[in-house]
Amino acid sequence: MTYINPVTALKEGKKIRMKGDTYYYYLHETIGLVYCTQNGFIDKSSLSANELLKSDWEIYEEPQKTMNFLEAVEYLDDNGFKKICRSGDDNDIYFMNHELVVEVVGGYNSYRASREDINATDWVAVK
Repeated sequence: MTYINPVTALKEGKKIRMKGDTYYYYLHETIGLVYCTQNGFIDKSSLSANELLKSDWEIYEEPQKTMNFLEAVEYLDDNGFKKICRSGDDNDIYFMNHELVVEVVGGYNSYRASREDINATDWVAVK
């Protein structure tokens, strides 16, 4: 993980966490620096500027919500032009002219779901 400046990241609206921690910090509009635990508890942080600069920080990224195949297709259908893929897969899938297609270099191909894809519960929305 590359070094980040926590103050700059917070000013840019990013969530940060100390390496290895399960909770994260962000700048709240009215409260200031707050931390949030995994169960959603939010509290004002007592971290000083010196503590912010002394620790190793990383950008906190929300865990992606996974879906089963039916939920993923419904997500595509309900949200306009969106893409999905299997977790850890680079093949983006989306609707084009009411048909599921998969992105390939230089275009797209029709997508035919395998039994494994249909039974999978690791589908995610592509950002």
